[in-house]
Amino acid sequence: MGIFQWVRYFEDGTRQPIEGATMYEYMVTADAVGAHLAAECFPMDDIGRQGDLVRPFVNSEYKITSDEDIQNYITICISVGRADFDVFVLIEVPNGRTTQFVLLTSGGVNHTFETRGVTGHNDVDNDVRLRDLIILVLRTFQYKADEEGAIVSALSNVIGTPSS
Repeated sequence: MGIFQWVRYFEDGTRQPIEGATMYEYMVTADAVGAHLAAECFPMDDIGRQGDLVRPFVNSEYKITSDEDIQNYITICISVGRADFDVFVLIEVPNGRTTQFVLLTSGGVNHTFETRGVTGHNDVDNDVRLRDLIILVLRTFQYKADEEGAIVSALSNVIGTPSS
């Protein structure tokens, strides 16, 4: 018996508790890719006394990675330069294993998307997996765009502008 909290740890030292992940079991999602994942637990005895924090890391303390099928699909999307997904806009935001994600525009507007019901009737596992795939593809596109922007910026600094 104990108090559980699943937490993501990032390279920059950031600690991010996972909202709604307070049970001893947790389904890893795309949000954990690139992070170290730990199940923090305060053990409790039969009369409710709390013990010291226990923090075992999963995946032999290696960063969480996407599985081979998802990574292959991401690679295909990147090489083609395009990814198409069917998503629906919703208002509610559930806790725990989610089929939702939010895109934030450069103007600061949030757009919530939902994959529930897209892969088939009552197929939550595949709906969550689709959401994870979309998130990872979008992050990879963003990373590639940021990387390309940094290269263009560096080249323009090297080339410079002609002086008058």
